[in-house]
Amino acid sequence: MYPPRPFIEIDQEKCGNPVECMKCIQICPYRLLGLLQTEPPEPGSPEGPKEFNLIAAFRIMCTACGMCQEVCPKDAIKVYAEV
Repeated sequence: MYPPRPFIEIDQEKCGNPVECMKCIQICPYRLLGLLQTEPPEPGSPEGPKEFNLIAAFRIMCTACGMCQEVCPKDAIKVYAEV
């Protein structure tokens, strides 16, 4: 039997704008966290995306080390085992 996979809960409201911080993305040893555009820019627009959400892109590879949770200054990330 396999051990339960960790669950990474991200509170987007607490996180705010992850592009300004990026601490959790930088500290994760497996690079499991990423950014997702909340609204893509209009086609042909010279401006890039403005808002992002933090996502657990590769949760299956998470070892529940908790480093992302520890480094988050806004307490927006919780890592725990699924039951």
